Amino acid sequence: MGDEKHNASRKDKNKKKLFVKKQCTASDVYPYKCNKYFVKIKPFITADSKHIVCSSGSKVLIFRLKTGVLEKVFDEHKKNVIAIFPHEKNPLQVISCTEDEVVMWDCTDLTVYKKFILPCKIFDVYMPTAKSGVTIYFVSTVKKEIKKNKTVLFRYNVLTQEMLHVSVISKGYKKFAVSKCESFIAIIYRKYLKIYNCNKQSIVQYKYDAVSLTCVAIHPSSDVIVTGDEDGRLILWNDICGEQKEPICSKLHWHNNYVNDVLFMNDGFYIVSGGNEGVLVIWQLENHKKNYLPRVGGSILHLFQSNDSQHLGFAIDSNVIKLLSVHDTKLTKAIKGFSIANDFPAGISYDSKTGCLVMNGKPDGVIQFYNPQQDMVKINLDVVGENLITSVEDRHIYPSRIERIAFSQDSSWLATIVIRKDVLLPTERTLKLWKYYNNKFYLNSVVEPVHSDDVCVLLFRPHKSNYYAITSSKDGNIKSWQLAEGKNSQGKQIQAWELHSIGTYGKQSCHQACFSDDGSLLAALFSEITIWDPDNLSLESTISWNCELDPIKSLMFCHKESNKYLIGCSDNTIVSWNVSTLEIAWKMQCEVKLITSDPSSKYFAAFIWFKRNNKMHLYLFDPCVPTPAGLICNIQQDFLSLKSAIFTPRLEHTVGNTIWTKIGVLYYLKDNSIMKIVEADEIKTNNKESNIPIENSAFTEIFGAAQKQNVNDSNGASIPTGNTASMIIQKILSTPSHVLPSTDVLCKVFLKSFLISKSSHAKLKDTNNDIDDDKDDICDQDRINSEVVAISPALEDLIPIDHIKLPSYDFAFMKEMVET
Repeated sequence: MGDEKHNASRKDKNKKKLFVKKQCTASDVYPYKCNKYFVKIKPFITADSKHIVCSSGSKVLIFRLKTGVLEKVFDEHKKNVIAIFPHEKNPLQVISCTEDEVVMWDCTDLTVYKKFILPCKIFDVYMPTAKSGVTIYFVSTVKKEIKKNKTVLFRYNVLTQEMLHVSVISKGYKKFAVSKCESFIAIIYRKYLKIYNCNKQSIVQYKYDAVSLTCVAIHPSSDVIVTGDEDGRLILWNDICGEQKEPICSKLHWHNNYVNDVLFMNDGFYIVSGGNEGVLVIWQLENHKKNYLPRVGGSILHLFQSNDSQHLGFAIDSNVIKLLSVHDTKLTKAIKGFSIANDFPAGISYDSKTGCLVMNGKPDGVIQFYNPQQDMVKINLDVVGENLITSVEDRHIYPSRIERIAFSQDSSWLATIVIRKDVLLPTERTLKLWKYYNNKFYLNSVVEPVHSDDVCVLLFRPHKSNYYAITSSKDGNIKSWQLAEGKNSQGKQIQAWELHSIGTYGKQSCHQACFSDDGSLLAALFSEITIWDPDNLSLESTISWNCELDPIKSLMFCHKESNKYLIGCSDNTIVSWNVSTLEIAWKMQCEVKLITSDPSSKYFAAFIWFKRNNKMHLYLFDPCVPTPAGLICNIQQDFLSLKSAIFTPRLEHTVGNTIWTKIGVLYYLKDNSIMKIVEADEIKTNNKESNIPIENSAFTEIFGAAQKQNVNDSNGASIPTGNTASMIIQKILSTPSHVLPSTDVLCKVFLKSFLISKSSHAKLKDTNNDIDDDKDDICDQDRINSEVVAISPALEDLIPIDHIKLPSYDFAFMKEMVET
């Protein structure tokens, strides 16, 4: 009985925890990760040359080779996949491995045939299936001495479960290769090449020089092995299984450092190698002549080929898989995923023509157009046009970087700011303007230098017939640029951008600027907030901010019916100004990380950090009032990782009653290249039986049920479903004044609570089937109040600076009533 009571109480606690957790997500809105697909291990092409199979985390992706469209996803693995390869006997089967299991499955219908549980944790694996199909080679660690581990290659028999120690091996991928007939294994251990004879179970090792080896490959039909090393050389080991004691070695050198992968072509006449230079090198084995394929878009990580020798593929570090035609070495298809850029100084922009999010890519001079719905990159635009230069010892590379990106409202024009900083040479700052035509961007105008100091703002003016852009800099100048028509030297009509006007505010630098929703006003942030006429950059008015220790750092105009409100934020304050009256509508003390406005609604979002619990919450504000219209708690637990956020138009209608389904779609980017979308869960928002409040402010969480009812209702409709009179008074005294409603609403709710008769109260209790006596009623009410607090705990942390004056209640009388 004691155990049963203990289990029952534990189940009740778990249920309560789950209920509170569900209440904490009261808005039914969650941040989901968009960019899920990252290619980190070697892909392969199926035997029929129709599909490309690659892995991303715990999933295996199957793409159509001709179109690059994702067709199927195999998601039976619970851990990250570390190796995939085709089944040599059955071309329709795929072998995928995690750190503790091997799975054989059909790539047509994703049916699992076999599973092998491995005896230990592994790092790399190969399963040859040419002969028996029961032998697995894998790499694992073994404790050889105290506080010292060795990486070892094992040979494992699936049927007998016998595990044979083969050799010590270097840690990492591509450190061993099995011959075609499984007669020997080539193993890399530091600067040694080891040859393991599978029949004799003997091993010999060779050494070329003192340079460590990085990768290895075996000739498909002869005893020739090629290895890459850290100096960028390819070492050919000929007659490796001959009678001679030492093999005949020859050297091929082009790469300047670290060969990432090397591959023999199927015919055995060519060798393909790739490294960090972004150049694919094709060697002819007979005469050692070489051909190049430069500017592949990044460092080459993996090389693979099709069985019919028609396609050569490689994966680069910008999360892209490219396919070449072997006959003419021309690019036939590229599967582009979200690339992990070095940094995102330009933030996130939105291109309405392609429906993509635009941001910095990899390398630094490229911007990527990312489609979050398909999780694919549609366009990689090379803005800089520079060759990828790899760094060498004692020499640092200063590449050109894209600092700012802006689109016109119809996305017909793209503007970029490119900066190149060098220690010896002057800093280069270039403005480039691109025109979108026939699904491509064409460079139209180049301005160099655009400013004498760092460019802080790059914007297009909205809602105007003529195209108009502004730039602002730390040099104190605001420059406007206008699209003009003219004739070139040949007499043809052309369009080009030219400088229109320049505005300054003393010698102060301009840190931020933004246009109003209709484009009639321009707000620029100097030491004060200034309002300008964009037509001629004439100063119209200023808005002073007298807190020198807490300066405003970012500005933005709201949209739609809130277009007259200007939002500013510092490190510790959010301020809303009414531009028509130049007065503060409200201000709130909180540690703001980032703000962004929604172009399709009147709301703006604020990411607010709380040091008390080291968590960040996402608030949705109406600029007219300081009461949050929406809240998502604990959106992340790292203050510095948030880089940028943007609202995009909602392309599809989302069913739901929350405010998040009625506004645009919010995306935010973290510095580890993780893109997340804030979206509603349709299943929960469509659940009509749920009585959980979805989207309420602090007041509506407490008084919402009573506030919505009509005071003149009769019979059962006049019975409030909220708190009793004493609880209402307690909530009035404990609720911050800035979220309290008007006086007449409070008085109606307060007086209405005294009109509940005992019979009506009992009828209400019987209808809800909650409790039977007054004592349990009080306990249940305390539970409801605790759950209401759990719904929106972060609302109590927002501290308003200017409180709205409370109505003149007799609080002493109310306190006395509560005590009695």
